[in-house]
Amino acid sequence: MKTGSKASRPAPSAVARNVAAAVNFETPTGLTRAQRYAWTSRKLGRDMPAVATWHWRLDLLVNWYGSFRRDGTKGVRDCAHETRVQRSSRLFMCFEQLWALGYKVQDPLNLTGAHVDALVKCWIEEKQYSDSTITNRLSALRVFCDWVGKVGIVKGTHEYATPERPLKRSGSADRDKSWSGNGVDVEAMVEKVFKLDDVVGAQLVAMSAFGLRAREARMLEPLLCIQDHQVLLIKGPKGGLSRVVPIETEQQRQSARWLKAFAEKQPVPYLGWRGRNLQQARRRMYYILEKAGITVDESGVTAHGLRHEYVHNSMIRMGLIPAVKGGTKDQMPTERRDLVFRYASRLTGHSRASITCAYSGSFHKAVAPEPTTPYSAAFYSLTPQALNPVADSPAQSSTANDGEQDDDEKK
Repeated sequence: MKTGSKASRPAPSAVARNVAAAVNFETPTGLTRAQRYAWTSRKLGRDMPAVATWHWRLDLLVNWYGSFRRDGTKGVRDCAHETRVQRSSRLFMCFEQLWALGYKVQDPLNLTGAHVDALVKCWIEEKQYSDSTITNRLSALRVFCDWVGKVGIVKGTHEYATPERPLKRSGSADRDKSWSGNGVDVEAMVEKVFKLDDVVGAQLVAMSAFGLRAREARMLEPLLCIQDHQVLLIKGPKGGLSRVVPIETEQQRQSARWLKAFAEKQPVPYLGWRGRNLQQARRRMYYILEKAGITVDESGVTAHGLRHEYVHNSMIRMGLIPAVKGGTKDQMPTERRDLVFRYASRLTGHSRASITCAYSGSFHKAVAPEPTTPYSAAFYSLTPQALNPVADSPAQSSTANDGEQDDDEKK
């Protein structure tokens, strides 16, 4: 039986925050990982109440270090809120399972490699956890150990693999998830949604034309974001950073004009409903989509399939047929193909070129590593015409922010 459910866990956050405030849990600057671990240990051992449970101690660490990125530092952009929530949930599940296995870890700082080995052995033997779940939990434990200076306790995922459980998950699409690739008429389906709710229909238009995430479409303010029918500025949900999406085709220009005209008639400036918060708007959107038959079970696609459609069309305009549509790696030289992947990744708000494989599929060859120096102005001025002279769309520049998959992308 699985252990470590959220329902069985106390919620000590408020208490832990009060303790943190009283203790003045402010890490001195300039410490190495080992020094930070030693300082944290002394602080928790000296100032935490004697009755503090491991729940309180872990919650205190998560509340403080949760905003730190993978390398244990803060910078221009802290760790995304959704990432913090998921890491916290996974960490609590791991420590609860340790207790269920008989390892009474009173202090999270006492976590050792033997504890991690016992957890992985349990996950593999129970056969109730997918490779993805195990990988995600190991990642959370690895980040936690980096926070407190215990680097190396959690080994690489491949080192825990067995012949029966290779613990591998593919980041590449294994099938075409676009609407057209599954026999769905985009225009007809959007028109069907319009009859049910015109706001959701407008959201699908934005997703189809500009490759937006579902949440980005719900938050889009056409009158503010669409400027001179040239670029679309989006305040992304991934850390609140913005990106620029060039408007390169006539279909995009028509969609931009239509969205601005639609927004002028709405009671709110964004593509949403008056009186509904983001969570309510999300539920309304997916209720209408399900009613229209836009589900994997009924039509074989989801709203996120429009984002796949956008990436596929962008790559085809640059002369590269995606692998999920039958394209092969010998269509163009490797350097040129890697450049297409990087451009497509930035159109969709990612910084890693390899993430494009999640939309296009893999050509069985890894994309070249990202350069260590900043991209030049020449790269950011790169457009489909630079790669494919026969393209007939105007040139625009593009920048992008890093992002991770959110819940809407799993729908």
